[in-house]
Amino acid sequence: MGLPQVNTAKFSVELPGCGQTVEYRPFFVKEQKILMQAAESEDPAQISVATSEMIKACTFEKFDVDVMTSTDIEFLLLKIRTKSVGETSKVMLKCQDESCGEMTEVEINIDKIVPTGGVKGEQKIIIKDNIGASFKVPTIGQLKKYITAADGTAMGTVMATMAASIDYVYDADAVYPTSEQTPEEVVQFLESLSAEQFKKVQGIFDKFPRLIHDVEYTCKKCSKKNNIQLGGMGDFLG
Repeated sequence: MGLPQVNTAKFSVELPGCGQTVEYRPFFVKEQKILMQAAESEDPAQISVATSEMIKACTFEKFDVDVMTSTDIEFLLLKIRTKSVGETSKVMLKCQDESCGEMTEVEINIDKIVPTGGVKGEQKIIIKDNIGASFKVPTIGQLKKYITAADGTAMGTVMATMAASIDYVYDADAVYPTSEQTPEEVVQFLESLSAEQFKKVQGIFDKFPRLIHDVEYTCKKCSKKNNIQLGGMGDFLG
């Protein structure tokens, strides 16, 4: 005779990016274990895959994770985490005083974190003369594709994330969809920009909705008051 099954509660939330209402359940221990193992690997590609699989399972296999934006994925993950293990998360933060550098455990309420930034949909900029680019908030499917192709460094991950947000490049003669290019080719396009041109691109990227949260705390060693901005699920989940 098999063991009795524990009933699982259902919840629903409206995603701030797409406006769609999603039903979800708390994650199981086995799913939490996979996510923790991925986080410990510090491999962005592995973390992305593990997160996608966990969210897919927690939304009853009824939601196409790959077409969700990264911001909606992070927001939904925080909601799932809240219903699974509680509204607060303890994170280790490093003192900003270079002569100290002490790590302090800080508790944050992740249920209060909401995306900032109001720019949605297509955003176009002129990069130089008649050459421009169109940007959209990248989906998790696009991010996985680009991050998997990245070199694994922090800067490589940042560049891959920005490249994933480019929908197409255009000039006076034609439109060049990035879906027809390799991730490496799109990253190379970004790397070919001047510092001033890249700043324009970054300005658009920084206006897209994202999860950020300002945390104030006092260092337990030197008593310095720190103000740190957390961003992304990795920061919030400790």
